[in-house]
Amino acid sequence: GEDMDVTRDGDGWLIKGNNDGGCSGYRCGEKSSIKVSNFSYTLEPDSFSHGQVTESGKQLVKTITANATNYTDLPQHLVVTLKYDTATNWSKTNTYGLSEK
Repeated sequence: GEDMDVTRDGDGWLIKGNNDGGCSGYRCGEKSSIKVSNFSYTLEPDSFSHGQVTESGKQLVKTITANATNYTDLPQHLVVTLKYDTATNWSKTNTYGLSEK
């Protein structure tokens, strides 16, 4: 509900009543809470969309993972910008042993 806060808690999430609104008494700090872990989130294929995916013939160097959180009930658009530097450095050494009798 709108009176709950969701925060990361280790490998899971903590859903806890927030302090918005009125509260008095010695137990005001003891809000109801739910600890959630070991769950998966599935996207609905009919409502999930993404732009064009282009696969290249290049070798995978690194995988970057990021979270996109929609804090509303409305569909959102997320743009991901990746910045990277490229460099090509390599060397090769051939060692030969030659002998003659």
